[in-house]
Amino acid sequence: MKKLILLAVVMALIGMAAAQENAKEGLKEEVKAEKQSPRLLSAYKLEFVLRELQDNKLINTREYAMIVQEGFGPANVKIGSKIPARNPQGDLSYMDVGTNIQCWDLRAQPPRLGLNCTVEISNFALPEQKLQSGVTSPPVLNQIRMNVPPMLEEGKQVTIGSVDDPNSTKRYEIALTATKVK
Repeated sequence: MKKLILLAVVMALIGMAAAQENAKEGLKEEVKAEKQSPRLLSAYKLEFVLRELQDNKLINTREYAMIVQEGFGPANVKIGSKIPARNPQGDLSYMDVGTNIQCWDLRAQPPRLGLNCTVEISNFALPEQKLQSGVTSPPVLNQIRMNVPPMLEEGKQVTIGSVDDPNSTKRYEIALTATKVK
């Protein structure tokens, strides 16, 4: 009887050892499969709408679009002019005047996604400055700059920022829509 119990215990231990070995092999195969076929990273088309209002009436709308992919560096839309200006030492340098939108760190967790955006808009404080051809003194610029980490819902437009111009009755609103690229 003792031999029969001993034999049963030995058989049970051998069975458990074999099961552990099979489990280890299965885990190794899963890890190997994950490394060979990583998760597909999502890409989104970001559509920005910049609305310019004066006395609460829409006077101008501009639209910008870019593609941002999860796991990749920043995406940029930059449009405007490089304006020559002399620095205090008398050297000629250039200032960017226009619109610059940069987005990075896309985190997709459908149907929501998060990212970081910087939106910068600059223009001449006095419209006649942009017509000057001489580079005598630096122009006076208006600038709006927003750093926003919006949480978006795919396909829905969200106002990610709005700001009043302190020198006029103008207001700027920036809206964003994200659509998954298929």
